Amino acid sequence: MLLLTDAFHIHVRMPGRGRTALSVGVAALGIVVLHFGGMTATTLVPGGVVVDPGLHPLQPLNLARLVGLVTATIVVALVAAALLDRLLTDLRGLTQATRKGIASGVATDAAARSIVRAIVRLGQSLNLPVVAEGVETAEQHRMALEEGCPQAQGYLFGRPAQPLVGVQPLARALR
Repeated sequence: MLLLTDAFHIHVRMPGRGRTALSVGVAALGIVVLHFGGMTATTLVPGGVVVDPGLHPLQPLNLARLVGLVTATIVVALVAAALLDRLLTDLRGLTQATRKGIASGVATDAAARSIVRAIVRLGQSLNLPVVAEGVETAEQHRMALEEGCPQAQGYLFGRPAQPLVGVQPLARALR
C-alpha cells in the first residue's frame, strides 16, 4: 500500500493533469485502480500486470484510443518499473491474505474490509472522489456506504451494456 501511495502522490502533484479520482474494487480486492482525468497508464490485476514493456516506466499509455470515449474518467494505475517487482510481491501477499474474504464475501471479512477502509481513507485524505467498483450484492454496497464510499458501480446496479458504435472496430484494430 505504501508503494501505491507514493506512486499516487507523485502523479497527483504533476501540473496540468486535470481532475483526479481514486477507485477501489470491492468484489476483487486484488484489483487496485486509479482514475486520472485525461491521463492513462497501467492496470494492476491479481494474476499479473498489463504493461507495454517498451514504454518508459513513467510514460502514460493512451487508453483513450482503446476505448474511444470521454477521457475524463479513464481507469488507470501508473506504476514505475523500478517499483513493479516490490509492488507485485505486496499485491500477491495482499491477494493471498484476502482470498478467503473474497470467497466468503468482502463485506463480512475483517481483513478485506480493512483494505477497503484504507483505500477509501487514502482517497479522502487526498480530497479525491472514491468509487467502489465491482459491487455485486446489497451487502457489498452497504459495506461501501458504511466505510464512507457513497459512489459505486457494478452488477448490483446494472449489467455491462453493448459497446458504442465505432468502439468495437477500434478495439479490434488495436489488438
